[in-house]
Amino acid sequence: MFNIGQVVFVIYRKKNSKGVHKWHVKEYTEKIADIQERVSTSNKKKQERKFIYYRFASNPAKKYKSDQVFDSYDSAEKQCEIRNNWNKHHPQSKGYKTARL
Repeated sequence: MFNIGQVVFVIYRKKNSKGVHKWHVKEYTEKIADIQERVSTSNKKKQERKFIYYRFASNPAKKYKSDQVFDSYDSAEKQCEIRNNWNKHHPQSKGYKTARL
């Protein structure tokens, strides 16, 4: 959990020239201006989930989820690597095709 006024690193998704979404770390740091907490309930599972959103001083209209905000550049870069190469880091995950031998 971060505090208002704290400087953080943010990751975002962008399409490359081939039309594939890739995760990147912003070149500059952001300063947190507002923290918003939402509770969402699922009708099927009757389960509550908490979501934390962050708004920054540079663009208060856009909000980022808590899993896109990091305190260090290294941890943000590592998370981008994991998300961009999901099958490499999670070879047995469901929903993804695995290579046939």
